[in-house]
Amino acid sequence: MLSRTPTPTPGSWPGRWRRLLPLALGVSLASGAAAQSFEHWLRSVEQMADDPRAALMAVSQRLVPGLPAEQRAWLHVTQARLLWTLEDQPEQLAQLRLAEAAGAELPKPAAQLALALQQGRILADYGTAQPQTLLARAQALRQQAELAGDARLSCHLWDTELYLLVDGEHLDEGWLAAEKLESCAREIRHPSLVSTALASMATILSRRVAEGQPASAPGSATPKALEYLRRAEQALKDVPARFQLSLVVWDRANTLRRARQLPQALEQVQRARSLSVELQDRAGIASADITIAGIRFDLEDWNGTVKAADEALAALHGHDDGARLVAAQILKLRALARTRHADTAAEIEVARGMDLPSLQPLTRARLARAMAEAHAALQAWSRAYAELQRAEQLHDRSREQRENTQVLRLQQRYDTMRRDTETERVKMELAREQAEQRVLVVALLLAALLAVVGLGMAARLWLRRRTYAALALRDDLTGSANRRAVQTYAQAQFDQARALRVPLTVALLDLDHFKAVNDRFGHAAGDEVLRAFVRVTEPVLRGQDRLGRWGGEEWLLVLPGTRVDELPRLFERIRDNYARAEVTGLPQPHGQTFSMGGAALDASIGSLAALIHAADLQLYRAKAEGRNRLCIGSVSNLTSPTATPSAPTSPATVPDGGAGAPGNGGSA
Repeated sequence: MLSRTPTPTPGSWPGRWRRLLPLALGVSLASGAAAQSFEHWLRSVEQMADDPRAALMAVSQRLVPGLPAEQRAWLHVTQARLLWTLEDQPEQLAQLRLAEAAGAELPKPAAQLALALQQGRILADYGTAQPQTLLARAQALRQQAELAGDARLSCHLWDTELYLLVDGEHLDEGWLAAEKLESCAREIRHPSLVSTALASMATILSRRVAEGQPASAPGSATPKALEYLRRAEQALKDVPARFQLSLVVWDRANTLRRARQLPQALEQVQRARSLSVELQDRAGIASADITIAGIRFDLEDWNGTVKAADEALAALHGHDDGARLVAAQILKLRALARTRHADTAAEIEVARGMDLPSLQPLTRARLARAMAEAHAALQAWSRAYAELQRAEQLHDRSREQRENTQVLRLQQRYDTMRRDTETERVKMELAREQAEQRVLVVALLLAALLAVVGLGMAARLWLRRRTYAALALRDDLTGSANRRAVQTYAQAQFDQARALRVPLTVALLDLDHFKAVNDRFGHAAGDEVLRAFVRVTEPVLRGQDRLGRWGGEEWLLVLPGTRVDELPRLFERIRDNYARAEVTGLPQPHGQTFSMGGAALDASIGSLAALIHAADLQLYRAKAEGRNRLCIGSVSNLTSPTATPSAPTSPATVPDGGAGAPGNGGSA
C-alpha cells in the first residue's frame, strides 16, 4: 500500500492507498445478498478498484425498501467502506451505524458479516483510536478468519493488517505481511491485492531511503522500489483498475523525485493526475498537484511551485483535509520566501491559521520551519528564531510519540509471547500426566534444544547489538559521527560547559551549491565531495572537537573550550584544505566552497537546541551574504535585521575570491 500524503512522516500514514484496503473485504462482501458467491465479491472488488465512485452508486441503487436485515447490513457496511475510500468520513460513520443497526436485528449474524462489521468499526476508528489498539483488533480478526478456514477472507484481512503495520512504522513486520498478502492474493487470483502487496513493498523500501540512505548509493533501495512498482502495474494489465493504477503511478513519481530524477518524476505525476481527473477524484488531483509543486520547488521554479500549490488548495477547498492543506501551504510559502514576494507576509498568516493542535506534531514542525524561512526572508530574525525553536519542540514531541508507540508495540509482542509460553506449559503438564516417563524424556530433549537455541539466539543478539551500536554512531557514507552521536556529544559538552562555566562554541557548516554538483557530475561525485570534506576537516580539529553529519550536506561542529572569536582561524584552515582536496569525478581544482555559522554559549542560552538555532541563523546569514564565508554571533544579536558578523575584520566574514562558487546555481 502507498500514500498520497505529501510528507512520509514516521507515525502518520493516512494516505490515499488506505482507500483501497477496505475494498478487499467490505466492498466485496456487499456485492448483493449474503448468499452470493465469494467469487462474485472478488469481481466486484476489481470493478471498484477501477472507479470507487461508480461502485458506490451501484451499491446505493441496490438499497431499496423492504430488504431483509442481513442484505441491508451488507449493503450499508459496503457503502461505509466505499465512503472511507472516498474520504467522506461523516457519511461513512452514518452508513456504518446503519449497518450495525441492521446486524443487531439478526438473532446471530453470520460469521463473515460479523467480521465485516468489526473491520468497518476499525476503519471508522482510524485517526482517533491508538494505532496499537487498531492493529491488535485487526490481527485478531485475521486470526479468526484463519481459524474458520476461510483462506480468501483471511487474505483480505491481511491487507488491513499490512496497512496498519506500515502506518505504525513497523516496517520489518510490514514487509512480512506484504509477502504474505502477495502469496495468498496469487493463490486466490486477485490482481488488485497482488498489486497492493507489491506497491507496499516499494513503499517500505522508499521509507528506508527516507530514513537516511542516499537514493543513488550502491545497493540503494530506489531501483528495487521502482522494480516493485513496475510489477505492481504489470499485475493490473489485464483488469480495469484506473484508481489503483493512479496510486501506483503517483508513488513511482515520488520515488523518482527522491532519486532526483525530476523530469521523469514530473511525467509520472502528470500521468497520475490525468487518471484522477478522469475519475473525478478530488483527493487524487490535490495529491498530484502537491507532488507537482514539490518537483517544481526542487527545480527552483518558484512560480510553477506557487501555481501548483494554489491548484491543490483550490481542489481541497471546503474539505477537511488538514495534512494535504498544510503540505500545499508549506510549498507555496517556501517558494514565495525564496523570491521575497510581496504576498509572503500574508501567506505566513494563512499558514498560522492552519497550525491546529489536531495535526500531527511532525506536520506542525514542518509548517513552523517554513514560517521561519519566510520570516527570515523578510529579515524578521526574532520571529524566525521563535518559529525554529517551536519547530524543534514539535520535532521532540513527534519523536517521543514514535518512541512511546514502539514501546507499546514491544510490550504487546512480549505479552503475546508470554501467553504463548503459558499455553505451551499447560500443554506440557497435561502430556506429562498421560505419559510421565515419555514426557520426561521429551522434556529433557526439548530443554537441551532450547538451551542450544537460546545460546545461539543470545550470541546472535550480542553480535547484532554490537553491530547496531556501531551503526548508531557512524554515518555510513562519510564515516563521521552521525546526527544522533554528535547531538549526544554536544548535549554532554553543553551540560559540562554550563556546570563548569567554560567556553563552548558550536558551528553549522553547509556545502555551497551542492545540488549543482549532483546535477552536473552525478550523485557518485556528490558522495565523493561529502567524503572529501570530512577527510580534510577532521585532521585540523583537536582531540575534544567533534564533527558530525547533521543532515544532507550539513555538519554540526562541537568545539569545547573554544571561544567564538577563534572560529575564523579554524574556518580558514578548513577552507584552505578543502580547496586543495582532490575529489574523484571533479576537475582539479574543484572550486567547491562551504558556508559556516557559529555561536557561543552565553547566559541567555538555556538549551542546546537554542545554541544550535543560534548557529543555524548565523549560517542563514552566511548564505544570504554570498556564501563561502563565516558568520558568528550570539542570541543577543539575532533580533536585529541589520546584525553583522561578530568578527567584521576577519577574512572569514567575506567571500574568498580564490575558491570561487559554482556558477551553475544549485541548492544552498
